[in-house]
Amino acid sequence: MPALGGIGVMFSHKRLQQINALPEEDKHCILYTIDNLLASANTRQAYTGK
Repeated sequence: MPALGGIGVMFSHKRLQQINALPEEDKHCILYTIDNLLASANTRQAYTGK
């Protein structure tokens, strides 16, 4: 499992299946959160070059 800041991060097939099995509203909330986290990480990278 790759490490990111000391935290193991991995989007396994099983994890994606678990998300996909959730009700639509829950999936929407999870994906909305992930989208915003990615946007924040991309902004941080743009300003810090990391």
